[in-house]
Amino acid sequence: MLKKQRGFTLIELMVSIVIMAVTVSVAVPVMQLMQANSRMSSAANDLATDLKRGRSEAVAKRNIFTVSPQSGGWSNGWKATTPLSTSALENATSTNVLALEKIKLPTGVTITQSVFPLLFNGTTGRVTNSAGDSVDVTFKVCSSTVSTEEGFDVLLNRFGRVFIRRHTNASDCNP
Repeated sequence: MLKKQRGFTLIELMVSIVIMAVTVSVAVPVMQLMQANSRMSSAANDLATDLKRGRSEAVAKRNIFTVSPQSGGWSNGWKATTPLSTSALENATSTNVLALEKIKLPTGVTITQSVFPLLFNGTTGRVTNSAGDSVDVTFKVCSSTVSTEEGFDVLLNRFGRVFIRRHTNASDCNP
């Protein structure tokens, strides 16, 4: 009496391997894009939170709050300082205190923006450049690791309001 053998035939095994290979080849680029989007979203949210906090601190303390990029640009992080004193006369000679700092961005994330430093006026909450002109600022948050990502804009208007907007196409980050 012969026993019936159990297991896979060589054909069944090869078909299974092909199906797995196709699934993995489709899933890997999707996962890379998903990770890049997550990293960009995280950086955009961190920046928006710190800008909102900067305006809040300036108004609460009725003081100037200055946000500027770390050396090497916004992609290396940012820092915010405020004068040690709340007196306008003392501010001219006082030293600035580090109020917040972002040192490390997620891998591959780049942030570009040309106006710096940004000053939040403690009396009005308005955003100005170093010359004192009210400015609307757009930070472009992109990823250098995936070329098909769309990225985010962090918009800061002259009144200190912060908005996050998804780019409408990949050319916003990859002109």
